[in-house]
Amino acid sequence: EIERYLEKIQAGGKKGDRPLPSDHTVVQLLQSFTGYHSWMGEAARGGSAVGITRELEAIPSGEEASAADRAKRVGLLLKRGKRHAYDKNFKAAKDDFEAGYALTEKEGGGPDDLILDLLEGDAYARLLEWTAMARHLRYDLAGALKLYERCSDLEPHNATLLVKR
Repeated sequence: EIERYLEKIQAGGKKGDRPLPSDHTVVQLLQSFTGYHSWMGEAARGGSAVGITRELEAIPSGEEASAADRAKRVGLLLKRGKRHAYDKNFKAAKDDFEAGYALTEKEGGGPDDLILDLLEGDAYARLLEWTAMARHLRYDLAGALKLYERCSDLEPHNATLLVKR
């Protein structure tokens, strides 16, 4: 039985393309972290996914988007991703975290300092952490570790990151 399950996982394509585990499994994992209640409280107070989507739709995207527009989109994608996690819509959460992360990267790779300088507070560290968790849950361990390490560089004393790594 275990061998068949492992074959099914390995046949699932690239690591990043693998599906998330069941909602129950994701919830159990999230609840195991000390920050769970604070994350969920913040997400609950942050507005509905529909409301956040309306805010996102009002911001220019694509070629006409300024760096400030892109930074605002990153913040809203992180906020909506956390709201999706609160609503147990983990696929949508993962998609938002990945989209937000993509906006923080230069075309050739690496962080876009212009965007990062415009983000509020610890938004970039939280985006890295949530995106890494989403990759970790899909068995993209190398991709997750890269983001966990980048986040650890920003927050070297964050014990939760050490546990996740």
